[in-house]
Amino acid sequence: ELLLGYLQKEFGQKPSEALVIAEAMKAWRQKPKQTFKEAYDEFYELYDKSSKPEPEAVDLFISGLQRQLRDEIYPKNTDPRSFSAIKDIGFDAEVIVMRARKHPLDEEEESDAEMTRPSKAARYEIRAVGQQPLSTP
Repeated sequence: ELLLGYLQKEFGQKPSEALVIAEAMKAWRQKPKQTFKEAYDEFYELYDKSSKPEPEAVDLFISGLQRQLRDEIYPKNTDPRSFSAIKDIGFDAEVIVMRARKHPLDEEEESDAEMTRPSKAARYEIRAVGQQPLSTP
């Protein structure tokens, strides 16, 4: 790598397109709001232009996915080494992850606002106390 940097600096040699694509594949990460299909299509475009073996490219793709999706893909009893296999597994995993987000498993999870807010009954009591006459016979 040092030699490559030196040659580029000395002779103005630009990195080959294959090297640029390989670096892009290694650095690729799924964006936060990006669906699995969009991520798959984006990465597959890079793979199409590269000379990487498919199993290695699939490993790079999976490692770039969001953690929840990646965790859902790996427990499957398959070793996804082809893009056709990972595509099917990924779509299923995305559905599972989306369902888990809509229905949290732990029902005791409350936002900070809900945890610090007094209950309705307590709020009504406070209002009632405030509306009582100051002196009672």
